[in-house]
Parts: sequence; structure tokens; C-alpha cells
Amino acid sequence: MTGAVVPVVAVTSPGSLVLAAPSTNTKPLYVGGSSIAATPNTAGAPPWTGNGNGLTLVPGQVLPINKVGNAGQLYAIGTSGDLLTYAYGTEISP
Repeated sequence: MTGAVVPVVAVTSPGSLVLAAPSTNTKPLYVGGSSIAATPNTAGAPPWTGNGNGLTLVPGQVLPINKVGNAGQLYAIGTSGDLLTYAYGTEISP
């Protein structure tokens, strides 16, 4: 991460996406739309309401996302030097 908003991945329709914040990160990462900021959501508000900053990934957390429509619309922000890793592929089937 750079401390600025960056696109997560350039693939628009990966099917499924797995995001991970390595346990060596020093602070949480935030994943959402292009206007995301490094601020936690308002207490008690669902992360998809837009009143905060999307999804929070704490160090060591893995987030699988199935049926991604357009991963090109996902952005992230985090502390400079921290990492956000990802993998993508076909849809995950039960």
C-alpha cells in the first residue's frame, strides 16, 4: 500500500476474488469504492451502506468474495508499506 487510494486489481470479471491482509501489516486496510478513506465505519452501521469506508481487513484477515461483477471497481487504502494480496479465478462452487 502507498497511503493513497489504489485499484485492487485490473481484472474486471474474475468470477471470484480472495483478498488478504498479511499478519505482518501494522494497521487495517480498507476496501471499497474509489472514494474510500482510511477511516473506520460508523459504529453499528453495515459496511455496505456507504457511511464509512467499505470493508475493513485487519492484519491476518482473509476475505473471499464469490461472484464478483467488476473487480475493476474495487479500491483499497492502507498504511504505506503494508500489503494487500489477492487471488482470482472462476466462481467458487459449494
